[in-house]
Amino acid sequence: MAETTGRPDRFTRACFGTYILLGWILSGIGAVLPQLRDELGGSAGFYPSLPGAALLIIGLIAMRRGSASTRTHRSEAARATAATAVGVVALAITEIPLLSAAGMVVVAAMAAVSIRLMPAALTSHRPNDADVVITRANAWSSLASIVAPLAIGGAIEANLGWRVGLVAAPVVVAVVVLVLLRSAGSDVGAVQMPAPSTRADAADATVAPRLPWIDAWAILALSITVEFAFVYFASTFLREEVGMSNGTAAAGTAAFAVGMATSRFLAGSVRALRSASLHTHLAVTGAGFVMMWVVPRPATAVVGIAIAGFGTALLYPIGIGRLMGRFPHSVEQGATRGALASGAALLGSPALLGALRAISNVRVAYLSVPVLILVIVAINRRSEALAAPGR
Repeated sequence: MAETTGRPDRFTRACFGTYILLGWILSGIGAVLPQLRDELGGSAGFYPSLPGAALLIIGLIAMRRGSASTRTHRSEAARATAATAVGVVALAITEIPLLSAAGMVVVAAMAAVSIRLMPAALTSHRPNDADVVITRANAWSSLASIVAPLAIGGAIEANLGWRVGLVAAPVVVAVVVLVLLRSAGSDVGAVQMPAPSTRADAADATVAPRLPWIDAWAILALSITVEFAFVYFASTFLREEVGMSNGTAAAGTAAFAVGMATSRFLAGSVRALRSASLHTHLAVTGAGFVMMWVVPRPATAVVGIAIAGFGTALLYPIGIGRLMGRFPHSVEQGATRGALASGAALLGSPALLGALRAISNVRVAYLSVPVLILVIVAINRRSEALAAPGR
């Protein structure tokens, strides 16, 4: 019998552990990117793009697959968790570049599998309170995203090296997840992928079905691109433009995750925050960028990164809500396009900033953020004009 109420059972806790694993590794790779570049050269610049490529490929494959049972989800989760642990260990062996690259490919592929798998698994297992449980799982992922850069920075400052900070916790979490999955019961149920929910800009969904979907897709993809510009390059900016040491720069990137987590937790209880327009969230993101970029000192840069995280946090919920609203009669179509938008952004954001940094520096590369914000504003205004009465 699938769990519906009460304390999380073993399978639910295993899913939480998978979210922790994802948050730690994806945030951790951004924090150690300067070290990876130092040891591997320019090839490390492609590492952050690999999860996006994997998500695109797996998203396209998933379009042709039917629903799966919870038992199937359990076995897939176990294989993905074990492979992720092996991959992150291999990725840290930079003395053998090909092994490190192979490890990153495995991590990217398994991250994409987990991102696709976990919402369906939790929905099947907890059908009566899936939204609450998935929100809780993402909260754990946000917490891991905050702790990972701090732990990596602490390990570097303690002369333990970035490998200890990046690898130790994921391996431990992977073992715990595997134990929980092995001991969990054999719940079986068909999965129906839910439409991602959002409270922000909910009214847009009432007019969205008569609008083309490409504008909502573009807003979502560009919003995620802005988010990952900070996730993957904040550490580089703090080190190269602010002058922080490797350890403090890695720890400083946690400010972005703190801002995002704070915004998402508050959105549940602060009505003004969840009902704010897309332009308001973009303005807050832009204000944080300006503080970081114009006054590149340790305190102002870190505070600016935190403010940018606060503003960016709800861009994804707004964007995915609008995109799903374009497909009121087909959750599958909306969800698939949302996954592909995430993959495109994950693939494009690191590549964009990496290329700009290669021909200039990270300070110039970061100017892509306000440009992206202005493009989102322009697309949104056009969308609102088309949605206006009488059009």
